[in-house]
Amino acid sequence: MNTSIKIIGFTMVLLISIIATVKPEALGFVKIVPYGDKIAHFILFGLLGMLCVLQSFKFDPVHIWPGLVLTTGFAVVDELLQLFFPHRSFSLIDLFANLIGILIFATATACYCRYKKELVASLKNN
Repeated sequence: MNTSIKIIGFTMVLLISIIATVKPEALGFVKIVPYGDKIAHFILFGLLGMLCVLQSFKFDPVHIWPGLVLTTGFAVVDELLQLFFPHRSFSLIDLFANLIGILIFATATACYCRYKKELVASLKNN
C-alpha cells in the first residue's frame, strides 16, 4: 500500500475520532443502528490499528509494537477526555470496543502481511 494512502487514511481516522469526541451529533447515523456507537468505536480504532500495522510491517514486523502502544494510548486518552466534555460520557464498554477493535484488526492485518511476505518469498525461491 502506498505510503501517502496510509497517511491519508490515518489522518481521516484521526479526524473522525476528533469530530466524534468534540461534536458527536455530526455522526448522527450511529444512533440509527442498534449498538452503532460500539460498532463505530470498534471499526474506527480497528482501522487505526490496521493502518499502524500496515505502516510498521513494511519495515520490520518486530516494530509494530510502538505504533500499537501509541494507538492503544490514543484510545484510552480519547475515552478519558470524554470526562471533560459535558455532552459526552466516559464508558468502559466504549473503551473495551476500542481495544478489541485494535486487537482484532491489527492481528488480522499482521497475519495477512506475514502470509503475503512468506508467499512472495516462496515464489521467488521457485
